[in-house]
Amino acid sequence: MQSATNISPRPAPPGDANVARGEAPRKNAALLHLLLLAIFFCLTQPLSANNLYERLRQIVPGDGTEAVTERQFLYQRTSQLFAILESEEKVHRKGKKKRIKRIRKFLAEKVLTTYQATAELEDVFRTGAYNDDAATLLLALCLEQYNVDYAVYVDHWRTYLVADPGGKDIDIDYSPERKRSDDLRKAYRQDYLQLVRQTIQPELPQLLGDAAATTFYNNYYRPDRRLTFGQLVAHYHYTLAKGAYAEGDYITARGLLEQALQRENRVAFVTLLQAVDNQLASAEAAITQDIGELFASWQADPDNAYAPAALLHHFDNQQRLILTSNEPSRTETLLASYLTRAPAASPTYRKNLTQLQQLRLLQHYFATEQIDQAHELARQLYEADPADERLQYLLGELVVAQLRLGVTTGDAFRQRLTIIAEEYPWLRAQDRFVDLALRERALVIRDLYDGDRPDLALPVLNEFRESLRDLQIGQERSLWTLTAFAAASYYHFRVEDYGRAVAFIEEALEYAPEDQYLIHRLLVLRNYL
Repeated sequence: MQSATNISPRPAPPGDANVARGEAPRKNAALLHLLLLAIFFCLTQPLSANNLYERLRQIVPGDGTEAVTERQFLYQRTSQLFAILESEEKVHRKGKKKRIKRIRKFLAEKVLTTYQATAELEDVFRTGAYNDDAATLLLALCLEQYNVDYAVYVDHWRTYLVADPGGKDIDIDYSPERKRSDDLRKAYRQDYLQLVRQTIQPELPQLLGDAAATTFYNNYYRPDRRLTFGQLVAHYHYTLAKGAYAEGDYITARGLLEQALQRENRVAFVTLLQAVDNQLASAEAAITQDIGELFASWQADPDNAYAPAALLHHFDNQQRLILTSNEPSRTETLLASYLTRAPAASPTYRKNLTQLQQLRLLQHYFATEQIDQAHELARQLYEADPADERLQYLLGELVVAQLRLGVTTGDAFRQRLTIIAEEYPWLRAQDRFVDLALRERALVIRDLYDGDRPDLALPVLNEFRESLRDLQIGQERSLWTLTAFAAASYYHFRVEDYGRAVAFIEEALEYAPEDQYLIHRLLVLRNYL
């Protein structure tokens, strides 16, 4: 299974007072670079809804651009996984016990390669990184695909699944080896109850033995109680929130906990949410207290390299808090305050601060579907530095986002693509723009052949061929290649023109030579020659 680099940076932590002065400028650049990467999310159209897609909607809820993009990625990769399980492992032909065994073994040997506590389901397909929840979710989707019942359990720090409960009772646990002694379980319970005392129940006394265990199970999870798929999804979000909380990314943690609470009103979720809110309140108070001292020390020593770096982090934390309340206009006032209090001779600081404000505001517009405002900001940033490839990429993603808001089929749409490519020539090499053009043409080809109009479909197919020249056809792009040529092949098969049906599949294989579906289809069609 192919993998690609997964970019999911966490926000940089507040500046450390002990940092060497030489590191501060690098922290400025790193923060801006991370923010650019963080908003490089692409937009795609969702596939037609079915059971798998609805399951994925539970895992990645919402209709925002980032959510839709991640869902389609997961849909494509999970569908490809099912195809491999059928073509290579022949899972659909096996009895229940062998189905379970083959799915379990395939995931362990070919998909789940590196345990990572903070991994998301998307990471499984991109890098092979997984945690208990991501692995269990993927396993559950596979078992559902092949009609195998299962039960999910949470036992302290681990999540695992039992396939065919009440029948074979096959325990499947992808957790790394870890001694599960009573002492470790007691320590885990005590740590959790300490968090409860720090948040929702400060009056909770110290508990020992059965009393501690009972309180823990009432607040957390009972290891003998089966979870539904929705509850597993909620625990997945809760696990990711714990990871974000540990890394100090409290805003991300809060969003994940809100998703978990939409699935289940569990005390453990509320407890961590209160801890997150406490940290956010403390951070806001610390920012207000510390920045006066930072500005004073910088004014006294204009060559102080640490002060501007720390102020940049403080500013970013504060504007993120503002944006959580959906009041973007307040960031302008905040920016003016941080600019006017700085030493007069600080052009780099002023440039970085202004760009950081624009990038964070851009991220907010992007996440809240205000695409026009996001596009305008991206255009301004690009025009200020048109040679910056990261800004080109960012603007390109927003151009694609706007394209998707209108009609995305037909001659008028293709003409828009041509005009935009002439305005921004570098878009011709940007994957999402190219994929959009290929997708649109592939779907038109499919619909025309399905409507028995090969006379209209063939010219569009020729345009599709032209678009494929000199392009690297990756795993996602091969989906549209398959769509176009398979549609042509299906049509000719229906009209009993088997030679051309074979020829179109052979042509598709030139672009996707390892596609198991195409290989199988070719073998079948050749029997008709």
